[in-house]
Amino acid sequence: IVIGTWSWGDGLIGGAGVFGNKTDVNILREVFVSAVRNGFTMYDTAEIYSNGESERLVGNLINYYDGKVEIEPGTKKKIQISTKYMAMPFMKKGTFI
Repeated sequence: IVIGTWSWGDGLIGGAGVFGNKTDVNILREVFVSAVRNGFTMYDTAEIYSNGESERLVGNLINYYDGKVEIEPGTKKKIQISTKYMAMPFMKKGTFI
Protein backbone atom coordinates (compact mmCIF):
# COMPACT_ATOMS: atom_id res chain seq x y z
CA ILE A 1 0.00 0.00 0.00
CA VAL A 2 1.31 3.44 -0.94
CA ILE A 3 0.49 6.69 0.87
CA GLY A 4 -0.53 9.36 -1.64
CA THR A 5 0.60 12.93 -0.95
CA TRP A 6 -1.30 14.96 -3.53
CA SER A 7 -3.19 16.82 -0.79
CA TRP A 8 0.00 17.62 1.14
CA GLY A 9 0.98 21.25 0.83
CA ASP A 10 -0.81 24.19 -0.66
CA GLY A 11 -1.36 25.68 -4.05
CA LEU A 12 -3.49 25.55 -7.15
CA ILE A 13 -2.49 21.97 -7.97
CA GLY A 14 -2.51 20.54 -4.46
CA GLY A 15 -4.10 20.72 -1.04
CA ALA A 16 -6.01 24.00 -1.18
CA GLY A 17 -6.58 24.18 -4.93
CA VAL A 18 -7.79 20.61 -5.42
CA PHE A 19 -9.00 19.46 -2.02
CA GLY A 20 -9.91 22.76 -0.32
CA ASN A 21 -7.44 22.31 2.52
CA LYS A 22 -3.88 23.08 3.53
CA THR A 23 -2.50 20.32 5.70
CA ASP A 24 -0.49 21.63 8.63
CA VAL A 25 3.08 20.31 8.78
CA ASN A 26 2.63 19.34 12.45
CA ILE A 27 -0.32 17.14 11.52
CA LEU A 28 1.70 15.63 8.67
CA ARG A 29 4.48 14.71 11.11
CA GLU A 30 1.97 12.81 13.24
CA VAL A 31 0.47 11.15 10.16
CA PHE A 32 3.92 10.19 8.85
CA VAL A 33 5.11 8.67 12.14
CA SER A 34 1.84 6.82 12.69
CA ALA A 35 1.88 5.47 9.13
CA VAL A 36 5.49 4.27 9.37
CA ARG A 37 4.86 2.66 12.77
CA ASN A 38 1.99 0.78 11.16
CA GLY A 39 4.17 -0.48 8.30
CA PHE A 40 3.42 2.10 5.59
CA THR A 41 6.85 2.99 4.24
CA MET A 42 6.11 3.90 0.59
CA TYR A 43 5.01 7.42 -0.38
CA ASP A 44 3.77 8.61 -3.76
CA THR A 45 4.44 12.20 -4.80
CA ALA A 46 5.05 14.26 -7.93
CA GLU A 47 6.68 17.55 -8.81
CA ILE A 48 3.31 18.93 -9.85
CA TYR A 49 1.59 18.19 -6.51
CA SER A 50 1.28 21.59 -4.82
CA ASN A 51 3.96 22.91 -7.19
CA GLY A 52 6.65 20.72 -5.60
CA GLU A 53 5.58 21.35 -2.00
CA SER A 54 4.47 17.75 -1.61
CA GLU A 55 7.95 16.50 -2.53
CA ARG A 56 9.60 19.02 -0.19
CA LEU A 57 7.35 17.96 2.70
CA VAL A 58 7.98 14.25 2.12
CA GLY A 59 11.73 14.87 1.81
CA ASN A 60 11.82 16.89 5.03
CA LEU A 61 9.85 14.25 6.92
CA ILE A 62 12.13 11.48 5.65
CA ASN A 63 15.28 13.45 6.49
CA TYR A 64 14.03 14.15 9.99
CA TYR A 65 12.69 10.68 10.81
CA ASP A 66 14.66 8.33 8.53
CA GLY A 67 15.85 5.37 10.57
CA LYS A 68 14.33 6.79 13.77
CA VAL A 69 10.76 5.53 13.55
CA GLU A 70 10.42 1.97 14.79
CA ILE A 71 7.76 -0.31 13.35
CA GLU A 72 8.47 -2.92 15.98
CA PRO A 73 10.88 -2.50 18.90
CA GLY A 74 14.39 -2.57 17.48
CA THR A 75 13.17 -2.65 13.86
CA LYS A 76 13.56 0.46 11.73
CA LYS A 77 12.57 0.73 8.08
CA LYS A 78 13.79 2.93 5.28
CA ILE A 79 11.21 5.04 3.50
CA GLN A 80 10.63 4.57 -0.22
CA ILE A 81 9.42 7.26 -2.62
CA SER A 82 7.55 6.90 -5.88
CA THR A 83 7.59 10.17 -7.81
CA LYS A 84 6.78 11.41 -11.28
CA TYR A 85 7.81 14.18 -13.63
CA MET A 86 5.32 15.60 -16.10
CA ALA A 87 6.87 17.06 -19.23
CA MET A 88 4.37 19.82 -19.83
CA PRO A 89 4.08 21.41 -23.25
CA PHE A 90 4.38 24.92 -21.79
CA MET A 91 7.72 24.26 -20.12
CA LYS A 92 11.09 24.90 -21.67
CA LYS A 93 14.37 23.93 -20.02
CA GLY A 94 12.69 23.60 -16.62
CA THR A 95 11.02 27.01 -16.60
CA PHE A 96 7.54 28.19 -17.47
CA ILE A 97 7.28 30.10 -20.73
